[in-house]
Amino acid sequence: MKQGFKPKSIHYIEVGMKVLFYQRLRKLRGTIKYVGPVLRLHFIGVELDPCEELPIWLGHRESNGTYDGKRYFSWWVMLCLPLKVIFLTQKFFFDLYITMAAGQNIPELGGYDFEFTSVVPDDFECPVCQLTMKDPIQIGGCGHRFCNICLESLLRGHSPKCPVDRQPLSRDKIFPDVACHRKILDLKVKCPHVGCPWKGELRAVQKHQSECLFKVVECPNEGCKEKLTRRDMNNHKITECVWREVSCGYCRRSFIVKNKQQHHNVCQKFPVQCTNICGLSNIPREKLVAHIRDDCPLTEIDCKYKNVGCQSAFPRTRTKSHLESHMESHLLLAVCSLETTQNQVKDQSKQIERLTSLFNDQSQQLNDQSQQLNNQSQQLNNQSQQLNDQSQQLNNQSQQLNNQSQQLNDQLQQLNDQSQQLNNQSQQIEGLVAKNTEQSQQIASLTSSMQGLVQQVERLTGQDRHQAVLVDKPTNQTKGMTNKTEANIDKVEEGDTMKQGFKPKSINDIKVGMKVSFVCGGWAVRGTVRYVGSVSTIGLRLGVELDPGKGKDLPRYCLKHNGTYYGKRYFSCPPDRGIFIGFSNVIECYR
Repeated sequence: MKQGFKPKSIHYIEVGMKVLFYQRLRKLRGTIKYVGPVLRLHFIGVELDPCEELPIWLGHRESNGTYDGKRYFSWWVMLCLPLKVIFLTQKFFFDLYITMAAGQNIPELGGYDFEFTSVVPDDFECPVCQLTMKDPIQIGGCGHRFCNICLESLLRGHSPKCPVDRQPLSRDKIFPDVACHRKILDLKVKCPHVGCPWKGELRAVQKHQSECLFKVVECPNEGCKEKLTRRDMNNHKITECVWREVSCGYCRRSFIVKNKQQHHNVCQKFPVQCTNICGLSNIPREKLVAHIRDDCPLTEIDCKYKNVGCQSAFPRTRTKSHLESHMESHLLLAVCSLETTQNQVKDQSKQIERLTSLFNDQSQQLNDQSQQLNNQSQQLNNQSQQLNDQSQQLNNQSQQLNNQSQQLNDQLQQLNDQSQQLNNQSQQIEGLVAKNTEQSQQIASLTSSMQGLVQQVERLTGQDRHQAVLVDKPTNQTKGMTNKTEANIDKVEEGDTMKQGFKPKSINDIKVGMKVSFVCGGWAVRGTVRYVGSVSTIGLRLGVELDPGKGKDLPRYCLKHNGTYYGKRYFSCPPDRGIFIGFSNVIECYR
């Protein structure tokens, strides 16, 4: 039985198709004889196969092609089987599996369509294609088995169901039945090719068919569509096929047997008959022209005295008789031709003498002109030598000028470098003068501040001289003022060794690595900038590492540290040498 397909609607069903349907779990087969309306419903008229029997119960209406007295298809085809015709309403349509349709491409068979020599159990028959199962797949729920291709056709449908028990199908509940597949491959079958006596296991069929001598194959010669069994094909291919290639017995070139006459018509070594019908018929085509021109006795040729005036033409066989019969006329023609030739020779001799004399005169003129040209050439050579010498002198002078120009350029470069150095030194001097002026102003300011502080100290120390204890132990305020005074004095003393400072306009002017002077807790302190940026929640700050020995007396609230703030490190420095300050605390920066 051929591979079936599930129709999507009644419009896919045509008269003449084979149909397989289920009725109360019983399979029935038949041929569709009518598709169309019956009364107000769509029906499918099916003639059951002779081997099928209707169930006893009247679940469907039986007829001989009529329905309620109206004939819908011819009854004579089932004259002897009036009760083997059944009408199926459209509600049974989805239980149909159409197995053959004219004008449609029949898909590949799902099962094995072979003649088995061993008994095939019913369990090995696919319910869809009615063939022995190929690559059997088992449904996990109901246990029914189908061919792999047949089951795929079922699963592609809408809401697929098992055609045996109408249970829903799912890809998650199917699996290959390896044991069943192995048993099926153990079954014995015959070779499907007519005349082949081979019998063997199903698993060996494919290998046998690849070498079966009774298999019908197509001729391998290009252009030949002949189909024969493999055992007859070799003889056909070598001796009978008109599309086979053979070698020409004359020129040894290959051609297709079908085109043999065409090849002989153009083959240059094929023997042909002389076109003059001289009797030779075994002349190679490539030598026919030479035969006609040089050897053929029937070729018409001119008399060999044609150059002296004989205009006769005759076949090559009559050459001797013509010469004998026209000997006197040939002699007269020869004498006349000789006299004419002698006169021509005399005229040509005179002309040669005249041309010889003219040639000698012209030759003498050419010799004189050649001598003049040689003299002129010698003069030109001498002038050329003089020009070459002058050119060499000019080249030497040009080289000297280039050397002098290079020396001048070097000297000019040196002068430019010296001028640049002088400009740099001048700028440095101007900067130093400006720094000295600014430092002088700072020294004067610090000196004035120092004098005021000294007077204040003297005034404070002179008030309580009568208290001996206080004389030996000055107050903390006096100590602080004294320390400030000493710090300012140190600053004045170190002003000469300190680099020129500048007052930054914004925090962006301060870079990491700069020296900086700042005020913290009333003290003037120096240090090196290690960090510039945002610090936690206190905003933009400068992270400063204090110079060694500086900042020892800073108050506790100045929060000295080692470069961290609330556990986060911003720079690295020794313990109690780091401090964060604002831009407003900066006095000066030093590059």
